[in-house]
Amino acid sequence: MNYYETRKYTDEELLVRILDKEEIKNLMARRAFYRANQQRRRELDELWVATEEYRKSASYGRNWGYYVGLDSIRNYYVTEFERKQTAALQAIADAGADVAVTPENLGWGCSSFHETTTPMLYIAGDGKTARGLWYVPGQETIMQPDGSAKCYWTMDNMSADFVKENGAWKIWHLVVCSDFFVEAGTDFQEGTLDPLTGPDPFREEFGTPDIPMVVHNPRYNLGDNYPAMPLPYETYTTEGSLSPEGHPRPAEGYYKFMKEGLKK
Repeated sequence: MNYYETRKYTDEELLVRILDKEEIKNLMARRAFYRANQQRRRELDELWVATEEYRKSASYGRNWGYYVGLDSIRNYYVTEFERKQTAALQAIADAGADVAVTPENLGWGCSSFHETTTPMLYIAGDGKTARGLWYVPGQETIMQPDGSAKCYWTMDNMSADFVKENGAWKIWHLVVCSDFFVEAGTDFQEGTLDPLTGPDPFREEFGTPDIPMVVHNPRYNLGDNYPAMPLPYETYTTEGSLSPEGHPRPAEGYYKFMKEGLKK
């Protein structure tokens, strides 16, 4: 007997759950467009948790670790990113480009988009939280001072815990794991980019995480089974969540491929 055969809902409750799913899908679609437009401040202000209780426990995980607390997330995802954008724009202007180094011109000559596809989404039985998984194909184009551009194809998987805060769904824990990225026009088999040890323009974008660790080992694609596909659940618990505390530990067997890979 599966979960939905043991948990019964009224028609009204089912309607609310359907609407909840659509709201979360729209939330993550809006995030994709904010991300493409580099409206990162707006993303954090509008789409992430806002109350103190959830701000402190909010987290953003990448392959190389977790950023914990909304202030820390903002520092790396917005403040540090804008500082590096300013330095990159200054280098372009110093090389002779007719562009003013102003906040309005940050990201000049660059382009990015990360699609959200194949949503797998479950509302908790108690209706207070939700958990989802998406696949995220995308591209990043980064202007260089000499007028050329570095262009990358990216393939990520993205998972999140959501909480209904003051009647609206918000992002609480987000994990974006890169499976691979490759420079456009190069032979993937001869690529030198390694998201664990090699030069990684996306890791450099973020800076040092609060909890440095291997969150996802892309050398085995999804062989480390993280983030795992979500399953129906009754109520939020730390175990199995997308928070750092919910990340599987080596003793639980999730990392057998990861541990072997890191030795090579």
